[in-house]
Order: sequence, then C-alpha cells, then structure tokens
Amino acid sequence: MTLRKNESPALTSFYSQVTDTFDPFLLASVGREENGMEISVLSALARLGLDPWEEAGRLAVLPKNTAIKVITRHLSLRGNSLVAIQLAELLPKATTKPGHRGTMDRGHDVIRRNPLLWLALWLVACVAFTILQRHI
Repeated sequence: MTLRKNESPALTSFYSQVTDTFDPFLLASVGREENGMEISVLSALARLGLDPWEEAGRLAVLPKNTAIKVITRHLSLRGNSLVAIQLAELLPKATTKPGHRGTMDRGHDVIRRNPLLWLALWLVACVAFTILQRHI
C-alpha cells in the first residue's frame, strides 16, 4: 500500500478493506458500450448518480430477492434476469448474528475513538487550508 502525502495509514487501511469487500460486485461487467468498452456495475451506478460503494453496501444487507429486484431496476434488466442473480451472488454476505458489527462499524469506531487519528486529520486540514489561503 502506498500512502499519499499526509494520508493516515489507519484511515487508508480502513477504506481499502471497505472497497475490497465490494470489488467483485462493483467491478463485474454488465455490458459493453457501442465502442466496445466494458461497462462495470460501478460505472452503471455512477451514471445513475448513485455512490457505488454506498449502494453496494445497501444491497448487501437486503434480502437476496430484494437485492436482485433492485439490481434489475438499476440496470434496466427484464424480469428476474440471470445477470441480476449473478451480480447479487457477488455481494458480500450480510451477517445475521445479533450484535455482530461489520467492517464499516469497526472503522467508524477506530476513527471516533482514536485521538491521534483525529489530531492527524485536523493537522492535514490545517495544512490544506494554509496552502489554499496562499494560492488565493
């Protein structure tokens, strides 16, 4: 993992875990453009004005049949399409155990409870603000 300047390792690790969870679903091909380029689920959702990772997270916790219907609607597929079923299979399995917390919840706790992370984020914001003020 390579860090960009002023990027927190804990924050980068958290977000890479979240995005990696949805990669099989978001990077799946759902068709081709007229010029031959593949269209991914990520691209299709972004074109609809949806945040692909947020929508993937929402779909992952829905019952499978409901997720299939939503995917079918988003991608303008007909009926209970095989494509929608296959895409729903690529979503991470939602946990049903009471009290179980997902990666997103644990990541929020890391951010919320780590004063050094808050300090690092605050310092990055101050540096960015200072740099922007000099360029205005």
